[in-house]
Order: sequence, then structure tokens, then C-alpha cells
Amino acid sequence: MEKLRLSDKANEIVKRLVDSKDSEKIGYIAAIDPQTGEIFLGKSIVEAAKLGRKMKNDSKAIFFFVRVGYPSVHVL
Repeated sequence: MEKLRLSDKANEIVKRLVDSKDSEKIGYIAAIDPQTGEIFLGKSIVEAAKLGRKMKNDSKAIFFFVRVGYPSVHVL
């Protein structure tokens, strides 16, 4: 399997979402297309991925996930 690489545009979007202080979207999960930078928001990883795959009409689409306003999606 090939290593996932983010495009420059997707990388900028990730940084913007992590630093976001927009109260409406804080805590939501963003599924980001690593090539195009398209964003699909959901309350969970599964919800964001399902929305992204539906909108892209691609059941095997791959995404990079971030939690809006936080430096990570999950902490253990």
C-alpha cells in the first residue's frame, strides 16, 4: 500500500481546521480528500467518511481525518 501524502492545498486546510475557533464546527470530524482538499464534516469518523464517499460517488475513497479545533482526532 502506498503512503498517504497530502497535497499542499489539503495540508493548508488541515492546519486551518486544527487552528479553527469557529464555534459552530468545533469538535466535528473533517474527512479531507488528500488530493483535492475537499472537506466533508460529520459528528464521527464514520459519518464524515460516509458523507465524503457519497458526495464523491466513490465507495473506496480515502480520507485524512482531523477534529476541527483540536490537534488530534482521538487521544488514548
